[in-house]
Amino acid sequence: MARWLLVLAIAVPQFLILASASAKVDCAVKNRLVKEKLLAKIADLKRERPEKLSGPPVPSGKCTMRAIRLGLTFGSATDFENAVETENLINCINIDIYHMDQECQCANANMDYVRDEEMQDDIFLAYNKMRKLEQSLTRKGIRDPAVKMLVSQAGTMKDCVNRQTLAVLNGVTTKLEALDR
Repeated sequence: MARWLLVLAIAVPQFLILASASAKVDCAVKNRLVKEKLLAKIADLKRERPEKLSGPPVPSGKCTMRAIRLGLTFGSATDFENAVETENLINCINIDIYHMDQECQCANANMDYVRDEEMQDDIFLAYNKMRKLEQSLTRKGIRDPAVKMLVSQAGTMKDCVNRQTLAVLNGVTTKLEALDR
């Protein structure tokens, strides 16, 4: 009986590692095929773009504004009238690709990822607030390695958008605020 428990204890972790590696490969393969189709669609849209940009400046589309916010493209809040629709479609596809990559990366880290824009914004704000507090503490001469480690660990989670990440960032921020007083 003891021998079987020993074999089970040795075999199970190896199985879990293999299963995890398999899931990572499956995610990357699945995403690669979908991304190829999406990138082909972007190439088609770029070919359809008007050669000469014209018309009055109009507000950029929702996807373009979101892509700028996520750092996926450089642009402005306005675009030429005859190009705004195509640019917005391209950016919608780029956002889908971004989300697929993030979902895969977070799944590989055993974390959830949600596409909730409001939560993304909340996490972005919470992360920036945490970093500013860390910088404030450093300027005040507080260079505690534990603070650096806490901020660093919380920072590694910021790309996995979920309630747990937001709670961790807010918790670290609360601890830093107590030190900053």
